[in-house]
Amino acid sequence: MKRKFMQVGADILVLLGGSLESLKFEIRQLLENRLGERIMLESLKERIAGGPTPLFRKNLSEINREISDIGYVLDHINKHISDTNKNVLGKLGISRRIRLLDKKIIKNFIKERLKNFPNNEKTIRVYNENLKLKISNEFRIILRSIDDIKDYLEENEKFEEKKNLCKKFKVDINEAISIYSIGYGKTAVLCVGRTIEKAIDDYLKILYIIEKIPRKKYIELINGKEDKEPKYSIKIGFLNGNRSLNDEEFTKLKAYSFDRNKGGHPNLGEIDNQRAKTLISQGIWLIMDLQNKMDRLKNSKYKKKIMGKHY
Repeated sequence: MKRKFMQVGADILVLLGGSLESLKFEIRQLLENRLGERIMLESLKERIAGGPTPLFRKNLSEINREISDIGYVLDHINKHISDTNKNVLGKLGISRRIRLLDKKIIKNFIKERLKNFPNNEKTIRVYNENLKLKISNEFRIILRSIDDIKDYLEENEKFEEKKNLCKKFKVDINEAISIYSIGYGKTAVLCVGRTIEKAIDDYLKILYIIEKIPRKKYIELINGKEDKEPKYSIKIGFLNGNRSLNDEEFTKLKAYSFDRNKGGHPNLGEIDNQRAKTLISQGIWLIMDLQNKMDRLKNSKYKKKIMGKHY
């Protein structure tokens, strides 16, 4: 079954990041507010009572009722986590998962605290701090698993070489990197390949503007014969033939085309995510080479001619 990827991009990752932060906030709210308030109320009762008086001693059914209320909140958090794991991370192809809260452990911690009724200020403080520490350690595991996913996504988006790309190409490359970061390596390489083709078309346009390519040939290269899109290899072959690309540049572009096509044609071989990361970096450098060629022409004796065409 083919994965749908056309709607996956930087905007999806922004929403995912926001969703993960929202979940972290919800978990912290449970820890600091709901459970914190419960501890404060118990402490208040214990301070007022000054000891285990009948007025404030709870029976088992009362304790179980309070534990059940807390369990409902824990269930709500776990449902949110499960939904994120299955319907967001799972469908985006991200293998990492957010840990669920261990309800049994947390409820037992709270139950033990409610069953005890310390009779002095120091003991109350020790009991409360001990409970907070135990619960915090459990919650920290969950929060760390969320941060691990965010770190994973951010690490996958580190391609320092893209920083010198012009805005036009950087937008496309950022989109490809976003797709790669959620596990669609082959698709990302295809996107980079399309950006390289855009750069080649831009280069052809500038060469036409400065009259290095005849009008008829330019139209043929861009529009193709009988309105059919010409092959990538025809364009780079022409540029190599008129010395607008040297042999090394031509060879790299041709090799990249073969690797890129693996993503669309499985019979040519597979591209795993590690290989995809390498190909994305290589593709960015190829775009940089083409961009530098165009920049040199824009800053040469042809500057006025090029800018006059509102390029």
